[in-house]
Amino acid sequence: GVVVGHVHLKVADLDRAIDEYQRLAALSPGDADLLTKIGDLYSRQGRWGAAEKAYGDALQRQPRHAAARSGLAFTLAQQGEYEKSLTEYADALSSKAEAYCAVAFVMNLRGKQQDAVRAYEEALRLEPALERARTALARIQQNPSAVAPASTQSANPIGGGMLPPGPT
Repeated sequence: GVVVGHVHLKVADLDRAIDEYQRLAALSPGDADLLTKIGDLYSRQGRWGAAEKAYGDALQRQPRHAAARSGLAFTLAQQGEYEKSLTEYADALSSKAEAYCAVAFVMNLRGKQQDAVRAYEEALRLEPALERARTALARIQQNPSAVAPASTQSANPIGGGMLPPGPT
């Protein structure tokens, strides 16, 4: 069950872990946590369409599931659906400014530095003291051609079951 799925995660056998979690989800169809975990695994593989479906299924079962909402927002942003992502992040986070930061983080991952700068600037317009936005904006402006390291490219900027990207 969950232990077997977790063991597969430890050895980075994501396909086997997905299979195991899907088997468990079939036995517990209302379990939003299992569906969210499946979404996280698909996200780690960069399988954005499958991740989006898993997160959506989790939210159908539990509409206020924060990790599923965050995962869906991240997945939408990875697919270039920034407006939809912003809406989902705004639902999951404490402020709209934080939502702009989360979307900006993914934009930067995808090499869209100018878009990321505009999103961070909007976050600062909404919350001028938001340190996260100030720091990330300064980092991009110091090195406009730098993209976030590849190791963070499947990491949701606000958590949600994914490995955290570190400070933004």
